[in-house]
Amino acid sequence: MVDMGHTHYNEIANDGRTIYAATRSTGQIEEGPVGFSVANVDGGVVSWKFKPLGEWPFMMITTPADQAFTIDPTQPDQVVRGVTAVRATAWDAKGIVSANCRIDDGPWRPMWQIGTAPMWSCASISSEVEDGPHNIAVLARCADDRTAADSISLLTSQSSHYDVPARKPGDSVNSIGPYPDKGILGTQLGPNKNGRKW
Repeated sequence: MVDMGHTHYNEIANDGRTIYAATRSTGQIEEGPVGFSVANVDGGVVSWKFKPLGEWPFMMITTPADQAFTIDPTQPDQVVRGVTAVRATAWDAKGIVSANCRIDDGPWRPMWQIGTAPMWSCASISSEVEDGPHNIAVLARCADDRTAADSISLLTSQSSHYDVPARKPGDSVNSIGPYPDKGILGTQLGPNKNGRKW
């Protein structure tokens, strides 16, 4: 993963081997609220999410891989098959007291804290769902009942079959595009890609 800052907007490109992330400067006002990005590498899985200032708690799924962040489809935590752990980080100054996860509209399953780390985990049985894209959602709860959530689109394939997207050199070709749930709005105002000519 390559993470860059001091840009006018958030953007991510995936060339099939490396994730390139650009986080807009906290001094810019062109696209959305002021904040910073949180990047995580959990084994070989890359996750990224923009965190607006002043909003707590915060939660981010760290494995399995979001379909947009797949860089090694041979790994069962990227193109998911069998029993795969769901892990997520959750932070709050007052502490997180519980976390749950679910696949699509299935039942919520409890997650367990890993030691004293801000990491929560549960087993996800991917064989319970058909091959194809699915939604994983996680929800963390604080002692005062505030909540934080995250979700990803994962790809399941018990045969490990994966149609590799067409890749070409250049960030615009490999850009994952707007992803509002992760803070990538895709508006790029001002003198950027979608801006007015001055």
